[in-house]
Amino acid sequence: MQALDAAYSSLALERQGRLDRLSKVDGTPTSLVELAKAVVRAQPSLFRQKQWLIDVSGTCRSDPKTGIQRVVRALVWELIRNPPSGSRAEPVYLSDKGGRWHYRYARAWTLESLGYSKDALVDSPAEFGQGDVLLIADFISELASRALDSGVYEDAKLGGASIHFLVYDLLPLSMPHCFPPNQFGYTQWLDSLSRG
Repeated sequence: MQALDAAYSSLALERQGRLDRLSKVDGTPTSLVELAKAVVRAQPSLFRQKQWLIDVSGTCRSDPKTGIQRVVRALVWELIRNPPSGSRAEPVYLSDKGGRWHYRYARAWTLESLGYSKDALVDSPAEFGQGDVLLIADFISELASRALDSGVYEDAKLGGASIHFLVYDLLPLSMPHCFPPNQFGYTQWLDSLSRG
């Protein structure tokens, strides 16, 4: 018990020392906000569980219950039931609520998909931490470009998350004559994920 108390006291003193040094930093409001975000990201949490954040942006907006959406739903439910060891799985979606693109937890969609009232939980902004995995399992075409341009993926990386895109096939590239030109935003999506 004494060892635990000593460890927590040491962490508290170390954090307070950092905060004291940071309180003396001069800067513009914008740079101070960025500094505050960096401080939050740098603070390790002793009790934080790693997250597998599965992007369901397309599926939660429009779900014809076929093809990609069926795979996304199956992947989400399997990861929720059997998350990787030491992790939890959370569906997320891209949103511009508040005027800036970011990820939000898809808790209302998850509850409704499970047959519960979607009003029981709030879709709060997603938080990225060290060791998290962002899996873009959905085909999100133009949303990926918007997210990339507004720094969403960079924020996730700065938070400590790794980003992985699931590409279902390359037929629109290898057989473009079989697909309507630019109807699905496929090439823009591939460009976004290669730069993200």
